[in-house]
Amino acid sequence: MKPFVYTLIGIFATLGTLAQSTADESKGKVTILQDPRLEQLIQKHIEINENKTTIRGYRIQIASSASRYAALDMKASFMKKYPEAKVYLSYQQPYYKLRIGDYRTRLEAQKGRQIILHDFKDAFIVRDDIRIND
Repeated sequence: MKPFVYTLIGIFATLGTLAQSTADESKGKVTILQDPRLEQLIQKHIEINENKTTIRGYRIQIASSASRYAALDMKASFMKKYPEAKVYLSYQQPYYKLRIGDYRTRLEAQKGRQIILHDFKDAFIVRDDIRIND
């Protein structure tokens, strides 16, 4: 049964290539037929992406606390040691989360984590929406 199927596939493949090679008048030309609404969708996609200010990336979480004051104290402590770092405090009920950095890859985040690990031993990498640098 299998040799018969393979023979049919070979015959159809040969016929398909013969049909393509006999059209000499359209040689070297490609005509693309598409729905006109497709161009509208492409333009809408471009507009949406031009307005985006964030992408999926990584941050380093250094603290999580139910107390806002404890999270703010940790933020101040971190900023004293690393004033150049970007620090983000967010609230996801019931915790305040202190995260740092805007890393596009996990490898970049690993390097950042290694720098602060001796001061913040509980730091770990998380997926997050990061800001796009201009």
